[in-house]
Amino acid sequence: MNTSLDNLTHKMQRAALGKIVDVALSHAEHDHEKTMCQLVDVAKQFYGSGFSDETYENAKKVLTDPDSKWTKLINCVLDQTDPHVARTTALNLGYEAFFRGTKTIRENRVKYQCNIPWLILFDPTSACNMHCVGCWAGEYGHKNNLSFEDMDKIVTQGKELGVYLYMLTGGEPLVRKKDLLKLAEKHNDVQFAIYTNSTLIDEPFCEQVVKLGNIAFMLSIEGTPSTNDARRGEGHYAAVLRRTGDEAPAVLPPEPAAKCPPELAAFRGQTGAALPEGKLLRFGDVCYLVPQALPEVKGLRVLRAGLELGAVLKNRFAPAHAWALWLETLESSVSLEESDPLLARYLSGDVLPSDKRGWTLVQADGLSLGWAKGDGSQLKNHYPKALRRPV
Repeated sequence: MNTSLDNLTHKMQRAALGKIVDVALSHAEHDHEKTMCQLVDVAKQFYGSGFSDETYENAKKVLTDPDSKWTKLINCVLDQTDPHVARTTALNLGYEAFFRGTKTIRENRVKYQCNIPWLILFDPTSACNMHCVGCWAGEYGHKNNLSFEDMDKIVTQGKELGVYLYMLTGGEPLVRKKDLLKLAEKHNDVQFAIYTNSTLIDEPFCEQVVKLGNIAFMLSIEGTPSTNDARRGEGHYAAVLRRTGDEAPAVLPPEPAAKCPPELAAFRGQTGAALPEGKLLRFGDVCYLVPQALPEVKGLRVLRAGLELGAVLKNRFAPAHAWALWLETLESSVSLEESDPLLARYLSGDVLPSDKRGWTLVQADGLSLGWAKGDGSQLKNHYPKALRRPV
C-alpha cells in the first residue's frame, strides 16, 4: 500500500494532511461537491493501492450525489460542526486512527502474535447522577473510579499499539469531566467518544470541548420521548435535544395554592409560629410551604415539595419536625444549655419536667431541636424516634 506520503515522518504526515483538510474545509461552506472530491483525493493519497481506482471513483460518485444518504449526512456534519472540531476529528479519527493507527495495529498483531483492538473502551467511574430503570450504574455506588494516572496509562500504552480511538462509558463519565478535559488536552492526537446522559453538559464545558476539538458526545436516548422518559425521568428527552438558540420552553402554569386548613390556622394562633414566604400545598393530610414560583407538579412524583409544616389530624394539627428546625423562636419555648442533663434526656426521647402548656419549641444554645407538648407538669417528647439516642 505505497503512497506518496510513506516516506514522510509522522509529524510531517500530520502537518501535510492538516493543510489539505484546511483547504477542503474552506470550500465546504460554498461548494460541498468539491469538498467531497477533495476528501476522496486525500484518502487516496494515504491509502493508495489499498483500494482500486474504481473504488475511489465510485466513492466520488456517491458522495457528490445530492440525494445520497451519505452526502446528506456529511453535509449536515460539515454545516453544524465547529471548523476546529471538524479539522481535529479529521486528523485524529481519519489519519491517526484509520490510516496510521490501522497500519501500526496490523504490524503489532504480527509482532506480538495476539489480537489488538481498533478501539479501547473504559469506564472512568461507576458513579452516575441518574437512576435509570434497568441500569446497573445507579446501584453500584460512586466509589469505583480510575485515577487520572490510570486513564493516562491506558491511552499512552494504547497509542504505542496503534489505538487512537477511545470510548468512555460508565456510570456517567462526565462526573469526571475535569479529568477528562485534562486527558483530552494531554492526548490531543486521540479521538474520545463519550457516552453520556447529557445532563452534566453545560455551556462552559462545551466551550472547553470546542477548544480541544477531540471529544465527541454519544447521547443516550431510547426511542420516543415517552419511552425514553419512562426510563430516564420526565423531561430528559426534551432536555437532551434542546439546542442553544431554541425557543425557551413554554412557561408552566403555577401550582395553585391550597386553602389554609382551620387546624393549621388554630395552631398558629395558639403558638405564634412564624412561616417563611410562600404558598401552601397539601398532599393528603400533610401540609407544605413552597415558593410562590413553584410550577404545577400535577402528575409528578414529588418526595418533598417544600418545607413540611405538619399533618391535619382529627380536629387538631401535628407540627412537623422540619418546621421546628426552621423556627428561630416561639412564644412557648425551652432553652437548654449543652451541659444541662435535661438536654440528654430530651435527645433520648424522655419527658421533661415543665409547667408549660401546649406545643413548645425545645432549643439548645439558641438552636431549635424539635417539638414537645406540655400539660402543665411535664413536656411530652416529640423528638423524632429515628433521631433519638440513649442517655
